[in-house]
Amino acid sequence: MSLKYTLHLTRSDRQFLARIARGRGGPPRPAVWQAVRARALLQCDAGPAGAGETDAAVAAALDVAAGRVGRGRRPAVVEGPAAVMVRRAAAPRPGKLDGAGEAHLLQWAPSAPPAGYARWTLRLLARE
Repeated sequence: MSLKYTLHLTRSDRQFLARIARGRGGPPRPAVWQAVRARALLQCDAGPAGAGETDAAVAAALDVAAGRVGRGRRPAVVEGPAAVMVRRAAAPRPGKLDGAGEAHLLQWAPSAPPAGYARWTLRLLARE
């Protein structure tokens, strides 16, 4: 099976990833997820110095899902191996309440809870 994103690492890229895989990426010690990603990229390398293993073989060796290996290879090919070593921020989610709903919630929360309850719960506030 041919891969859409074939990874060919340069010598400097291999050195960079090997340093992270060994846990010596810089003054702050690399996180475990970074070391696993670095090992996966080193095993996926189809260049002259790499093994060029399949996603399934890399996943079995590192005990991760094969899809995770494939999803890590694409940004490494497109943006470079350093791009895979950075966590991307999650997209902001819209709030569940608008301004009027939040004002209504703040009106009820400091008041006395209904009879039979010691304090307001989220379900009680939602019901009101």
